[in-house]
Amino acid sequence: MGEYRAPLEDIGFVLEHIVGLADLAALPGFESADPELVAGLLEEAGKFMSEVLSPLNRTADLEKPMRSSPRRAGARSGSTPSTVAEGCRVRSQSSFRRWWPPRT
Repeated sequence: MGEYRAPLEDIGFVLEHIVGLADLAALPGFESADPELVAGLLEEAGKFMSEVLSPLNRTADLEKPMRSSPRRAGARSGSTPSTVAEGCRVRSQSSFRRWWPPRT
């Protein structure tokens, strides 16, 4: 499987030409949604997806299959609370703190 890259150009095209980001930014409450800020947010979200979440796909696939179906792996549920692949839990907790530090 190839490395994930967020389709930033496609998303930017949709926001600019279909959604009308400039018109959206003119609405009350959306004044901060200028194209430069939105592009920066999308770029950081793309980095998070490719550097943090995408590598977990393979890890979750390699974990023990779900008890209810021998062909499925990753998250499991049943009479006990749902569980996720161990790598997902550890990675998501540490990554969340790195990418979204506490607000001051």
